[in-house]
Amino acid sequence: MSGEPSNPAQHEIPPKYEWFQEQIAGHHPSVVKNGVREIGFLKEKGSEFILKLRQSGKRGDCEIRFYQLLNRTFSDDYDPLEDNGEPFPCDSITNQEEINLARFIADGGVPRFYGLKQVPIGGQDHEFLILDDLTFGYTRPAIMDIKMGRVTYDPDASEKKIKSETEKYPPQRSLGFRILGYRLHKEDGTVEIKDRDWGKSKDETNIGQALYEFFQCRPEAVPHILRKATLFREWFAQQRIFHFFASSLLFIFETDPAQPVNPDVRMIDFGHVYPANEMVDENYTHGLDNLISLFEEMLLKSQ
Repeated sequence: MSGEPSNPAQHEIPPKYEWFQEQIAGHHPSVVKNGVREIGFLKEKGSEFILKLRQSGKRGDCEIRFYQLLNRTFSDDYDPLEDNGEPFPCDSITNQEEINLARFIADGGVPRFYGLKQVPIGGQDHEFLILDDLTFGYTRPAIMDIKMGRVTYDPDASEKKIKSETEKYPPQRSLGFRILGYRLHKEDGTVEIKDRDWGKSKDETNIGQALYEFFQCRPEAVPHILRKATLFREWFAQQRIFHFFASSLLFIFETDPAQPVNPDVRMIDFGHVYPANEMVDENYTHGLDNLISLFEEMLLKSQ
C-alpha cells in the first residue's frame, strides 16, 4: 500500500476564481495522477478569460513563446532577428511574408494570449497563461476537441513516448486526427459529455457518424465550420514556418435555437511547435483534409 488517498480532495482555489466548467481535455481537476489531483483550467468569475496552467519544462516554455511570437507580429516595429533569449523551436519567423502568415493565424485562428498570472493553489503559487474564453457569450455552448496529426509525438520524443502515442489510437495513422471528446448543453439543462474513451471507440468506419452526432442539433453550423476549416487548409498550404504536434482544433457552436449559431474553429495547445524547415506540415494537413471531406459529406447529406 502506498498510503496515498484513493480520492484526494480537490484543490482549494481563491474565492474569486472557479474551475472552468467547459474544459474537455488536458489537465482536469477530476483526474488523479500519482495520488495527486490535477489542476485544471481556472476562470476569474465573470471574466472573458480562462487561465491555463503553464505546462512543465520545455512544453510550457514553447507554448508561451509561440503565443508571444504571434502577438509580436502585430507590432509595427517587430524585428524577426531580435534576440529574445534562449531559442526554442517555435521561434522561426524570418521575413515579412512569414509575419503576414503568422498574423493571419493570430487574428481569429487561435485564442488571444494576454500574458501570465500567478495564482496561489494548495499552498504554492502556480503560473497560468491568460487566454480568451472561447465559450464566453454563448448561452448553451457545444464544444468538441480534436487532436490533429497522423503522428502526435514530436521529433524529440523518447522511445517510450513514441510507443505510447502510437499504441494509444491506431486509426490516427490513417485518419490524421482523433476526437478527444465533446460537451453539448441540451435544452433540458443537462450537459451531454463524451470523453477520450468514446473518441477512441470511433474509427474509419464510424468517425463520420461521431461528427454528425455532435452537430445534429444545429446542422446549420456545418457550412460555417467547413468554410473556416478550409481557410485553415489554405493557410497550411502556404506556411513553411511551423510544424504542429499534439495540437488540437476546438469546434464551438451555440445549441440554443433562440440564439445565432455562432460557429467557430480555433487551433489550441502549442507545447510542441517545431520549425517547418521550408516543408509543408503534411502530418497536420492529412487530418485536416480528412476532416474537410467528412464535413463536405455531412453537408451533402443534409441537402
